[in-house]
Amino acid sequence: MDPSGKVALVTGGAVGIGNMYCKELLKAGAKVSIFDMNEREGEKSLKEFGKEFGEDRVMFIKGAFKKTVDKFKGLDIVVNNAGVMNDGLWEKEIAINVTAVCRGTILGMQYMGKDKGGNGGLIVNIASILGLRQFAGCPVYAATKHAVIGLSRSYAEPFFYNSTGVRVVTICPGVTDTDLISGAGERQLTQSMSQLCSHDLSSLPKQPVDFVAKCFIHLVREGANGVICVQEGGEPFYEVDIPHYSELRAKK
Repeated sequence: MDPSGKVALVTGGAVGIGNMYCKELLKAGAKVSIFDMNEREGEKSLKEFGKEFGEDRVMFIKGAFKKTVDKFKGLDIVVNNAGVMNDGLWEKEIAINVTAVCRGTILGMQYMGKDKGGNGGLIVNIASILGLRQFAGCPVYAATKHAVIGLSRSYAEPFFYNSTGVRVVTICPGVTDTDLISGAGERQLTQSMSQLCSHDLSSLPKQPVDFVAKCFIHLVREGANGVICVQEGGEPFYEVDIPHYSELRAKK
């Protein structure tokens, strides 16, 4: 998909990786709606992006889909990026990392699906490398990212794509220099888990946000429906194939 002239909604777009996704879309010529609970940072991003790319091409909203469509007269790209790493408040973590992504994916299908009168489109769900492995330091967070991958793979099945024309792709960033990671060790259920989380995160390769942005814009332009991409340590991103469960049979 060529982003030029397209309309995108990015959740969690006020800061961090989500903010960089917004910038990449604007640089590519898209119109962007920033959806974030952080109103102060959202308004700040709105002013910065408006000055750089034009006030008619960016908006910050507390609402979501309907306001975006009303403003820009359409919707082509949904980026479900909002997330927290806070097992200390694990119910809220599930609500943001799983429930909100489910809601964003379902609404994206309803607003963009050809079967609903739309033109098709793209949903980009942001998971994590911790959705592909175990992580004792913040197990609930890891579980939420496993859920995002399962959701994305399921909605990418032909049953949905053939009727909606909506591609669903997933990015699994590694440890990235954002507020999500900084202080994550202080937001876990127990002191020992906090120590383990800090230790294990610090042992993984870290990368700046612009590396993840490169993977993101590639998937927007060329990513095949259902693809899962890992971007870790500033190395070139790569696709992941998840085998059928029968191939995971334990060897005795």
